[in-house]
Amino acid sequence: MIKVDDEHAQLTIARVYQAGQEQVFRFWDELDDAGRAALLAQVETIDFRLLKTLVTKYVERPTPLPGTIRGGPGGASLVLEPPDVIELPKDDVSRARDAEARRRGLEAIAAGTVAPLLVAGGQATRLGVDGPKGLVPIGPVTGKSLIQLFAEQIRAAAARGGLASLPWYVMTSEATDAGLRAAFAEAGQWGLPADDVFFLKQRDLPAVNVRGKAILADKNRIATAPNGHGGLLLALSESGALEDMRRRGVEHVFSFQVDNPLCAVLDPVFVGHHVTAGAEMGTKVVEKKEPDEKVGLVVRRPRQPGLSVVEYSEIDEANRVEREEDGRLRFRAGNAAIHTFSVSFLERACALDLGYHAAQKKVRTVNRKGERIDPSEANGLKFELFLFDAMPHADPAIAQEIARQDEFSPVKNARGADTADTARRALIDRAARWIESAGGAVPRDDNGRPTHAIEIGPLTALDREAFEERFGEKPPTIDGDVAL
Repeated sequence: MIKVDDEHAQLTIARVYQAGQEQVFRFWDELDDAGRAALLAQVETIDFRLLKTLVTKYVERPTPLPGTIRGGPGGASLVLEPPDVIELPKDDVSRARDAEARRRGLEAIAAGTVAPLLVAGGQATRLGVDGPKGLVPIGPVTGKSLIQLFAEQIRAAAARGGLASLPWYVMTSEATDAGLRAAFAEAGQWGLPADDVFFLKQRDLPAVNVRGKAILADKNRIATAPNGHGGLLLALSESGALEDMRRRGVEHVFSFQVDNPLCAVLDPVFVGHHVTAGAEMGTKVVEKKEPDEKVGLVVRRPRQPGLSVVEYSEIDEANRVEREEDGRLRFRAGNAAIHTFSVSFLERACALDLGYHAAQKKVRTVNRKGERIDPSEANGLKFELFLFDAMPHADPAIAQEIARQDEFSPVKNARGADTADTARRALIDRAARWIESAGGAVPRDDNGRPTHAIEIGPLTALDREAFEERFGEKPPTIDGDVAL
């Protein structure tokens, strides 16, 4: 056992040893006082009792991950059913349905009973950028960050409802909290009152190696990761956010991820369907086109009355590739990670034991000499809670289909699919469609792509309907890059 004079430090170190994680002090003798203090401060924040439970479950005595779809006898696939989905409007009846939902949603937002909640715990490491992902510049012309675009949507939604402002709940992580708070302060909350921005921070958990030992990212720092988007429930409870919602009269929450610039924040149609159904939870879905797309699927499970989400890595092969007669995948309701919740359900869900998921990941570490190593293959496990694991407990839960090209273009990778460049292109393409819908002309190349960068800011128009109302009599002329 390491010898220290401070009694509190001794107790902290003892907890680590009791959890079988003494290797985190491997370089203790090489650290100066500041390095030791930093390591002890991090150790104080870690729930080593929980870590020991997870190591026992997933490393020492591996069990199926929560939500894993297991085959039946002889390897047969488990019987699942596609969910009931509010499909995209395709006729007068469904267009009237959505128009009524839009009206109900606008009423609820104007009444101040709906609040946005942003999940912003992710870093931009995979994009090759240091810092929070939410600060990545994404505006095709202006270079506005993801979070600025969201902030402007919230300002516009409040103004449309005749409100001075709306409360905005922002979940950060240990890695993004300081950076996001500083960015909000520097930008003056992008025009939102400081008192209406409520920060809540999710917990971190250590990454472990194949032996269940916490990985060191540096001599005085344990490699950790946020506890998943399901950590939102703990953060809501621990931060006092739920009490704040009740104090403000918030009854419904619109939750969205920081990496999707096409997200229609506080979409009144989605809010309206949620309110009309008396739903406890709702989710937007996009059509999954190919079996290999890495998107979770909304399904119905045997002996469960509500909806569930199966991760792409957890569904069996037969269900993954099965197609309908028209060629579409039978299980195609891809989870877009855009949700609605009733506040009463969130209060109840905070008491649920959702169970952790374990995933193999590449984790930066140091070798026994203290030299930093960036592994080329997965070398560790990270533990996460999934928010959608609460869905089977929601009664009722709804699923609404959205058009991918209008509302879903996540920023996840530096190259290939789902990059910042593909998201910017999606923003340009959507802006071009709005202009043409309003009667304007957009120059296009031989492949049908707009030849100029076009950006329509949320303060100019929140959606196609608002754009047509504003510019219908005199649509803009596009003869170069333009930000409207």
